[in-house]
Amino acid sequence: MTGKEIPDSAKRAYRERLKYLRRGQEAFQGKEVSKAVQFYATYLKALADYFGVPENHLDPKFFDLQKDKAELLLVSQVYWDLSKAYDRSPGLQSECIRCLAQFVKFTIGFKHQHINAQLLKKYLRHNSAVNQQAFKGAFTKIQVDSKKCYIATYAFGENHHITCSLRSFKADYLNHYALGIKFISAYYHFSPRLVSFSESNPLIGKALLLVFRPVIFAVNLFVNTWRKICLKS
Repeated sequence: MTGKEIPDSAKRAYRERLKYLRRGQEAFQGKEVSKAVQFYATYLKALADYFGVPENHLDPKFFDLQKDKAELLLVSQVYWDLSKAYDRSPGLQSECIRCLAQFVKFTIGFKHQHINAQLLKKYLRHNSAVNQQAFKGAFTKIQVDSKKCYIATYAFGENHHITCSLRSFKADYLNHYALGIKFISAYYHFSPRLVSFSESNPLIGKALLLVFRPVIFAVNLFVNTWRKICLKS
């Protein structure tokens, strides 16, 4: 929340926002794109008015990142549908790019990041986008800018020096090479599932930790050695 007094009209619209969201989803699935765009716009405006910001300034920071996980996913999906809708209109490419940027903003760092990345990947694979470069750019940004290191975080914790070291290696080295970006893409495809499975099965998770920790420790040792070699050369 912004700390501003919320008008009663904004409170009412906020309470009814999910009704417009559902109508937008139904219209989009029924290929009534213009109607879907109107409903989605109403939903986003209800959020923006409630937080006291313009719609194009909506940001995950206005939400409770724990309690509002489901809504953060919904917002990302709305911007995803809008991106596709505007992409089909030659005069609205700038809106498509803006909505893609919002989609990325509401994707990076959240548990639904993998789901959204796969949506993008599938869309690109089917050559569905008119502006392929914009959608490719969004996919790359999700893969490159994410600070998540799922397995290392699961094994050692978010702020452990090994987790930070591997995260830094991704940002400083892997992101700058085509092969490195492919590796990151594959990592983000499998690692969230593996961690989710481990968390859902505590006994198996404990056993996997006995494997993860020495392997990650060895990988980090290799990475640091490789860095030193590169600095000397």
